[in-house]
Amino acid sequence: MSVINQMLKELDERKATQGAIAVTPYQAPKAWYQNSGLWVGLALGLGGGGLAFGWLALSKLESPQFIETASMSNKVPVAVIEQAEVRPSSAIDQTASADSKGETAKASTGETDANPVVSQAQVEQAKPKAEAPQIIEENGIAATSVEAEPVTAEPAKPEPSHSSKPQVSKPDSAKPEPSFELVEVVLTKKDKIARAITSAEQWQQQGQFKKAAVDYRTALKLDGSLHQVRKQLAALLFGQNDIKGALSVLQQGRTQYPQEIDFGVLQARILQQSDRMQDAMALLQSLQLIAVPEHAKGLILLSEISQAEQEFVLAESSYRSLSELQPNVAKWWLGLGFALDSQGEQGEALLAYRRALSTSGLSENGRQFLTNRIAQLGG
Repeated sequence: MSVINQMLKELDERKATQGAIAVTPYQAPKAWYQNSGLWVGLALGLGGGGLAFGWLALSKLESPQFIETASMSNKVPVAVIEQAEVRPSSAIDQTASADSKGETAKASTGETDANPVVSQAQVEQAKPKAEAPQIIEENGIAATSVEAEPVTAEPAKPEPSHSSKPQVSKPDSAKPEPSFELVEVVLTKKDKIARAITSAEQWQQQGQFKKAAVDYRTALKLDGSLHQVRKQLAALLFGQNDIKGALSVLQQGRTQYPQEIDFGVLQARILQQSDRMQDAMALLQSLQLIAVPEHAKGLILLSEISQAEQEFVLAESSYRSLSELQPNVAKWWLGLGFALDSQGEQGEALLAYRRALSTSGLSENGRQFLTNRIAQLGG
């Protein structure tokens, strides 16, 4: 029973709840013209259409055709070419003649036209020449490309002549063809010598001694009096261990110029370097050296070689000449005293030693030797 009572109780509660719900009264639908959304959409559509129409009108005003029409109404020629019909010349002449007749009739009657009509031919003549419009075909539709800027008319080109021979334009002045002329330059003897010496020095600096010797010989063939060139050639050959060649070059100089003692002295120096002392002394003696400045080199070499070879007589002679030629040089007096002392002439040797000691320019060893030897000789 409790279950049934519970179900009855729940049924009663549901009925009470449904009775408490408010029921919305019925409303009739509105008419179409009373819909506010419809009027808003219509207003927006009209506004968009107006904007589209205004844009089309503005683009029409800016088009070349509209510009041409406006310029023609103001009687100002504009260099814009319209797409016109192509008519034969006879039709244009008829139109022009008709226009001229009409103007004549108006002039005879005294009538004037406030807005005179300009013929098509006159309009075409008033227009400046312009380039032909370009036809652009896009998607099968032909369009005319027209420039709005005026174009300056080009002068008329002369018609080609119908003569049988074509006319060939000749240049105003023919350009001279380049010409080449070989000019022989004759070098003087002096120029040849200078070139040979310069070349020899360059070859020598580069270590090309054989080529340098050839150029030196060339210069000597041109002028044998080039004593310095001969000495350079002899030194070059001696440096290349060509002893025979060096001596030969110097001997040629001695033969041609006997007064040049330096050639003989150089020969003696080469012999000395080759350990040919006797040949060197013999050669120097043959030069007959005396106490003059020109023979100073020969005397010095002879004194050195003779003293080294213990040829004291020859050494005494050469040192006497040198002490007379250069009395302020201490080593000449020392050499003379040693040569005399070696021959047993102590008196004269003591005098030479004292003279050397009183002269400046001695080394410390030389001064010590002189002091001891003078004391030994009782001086």
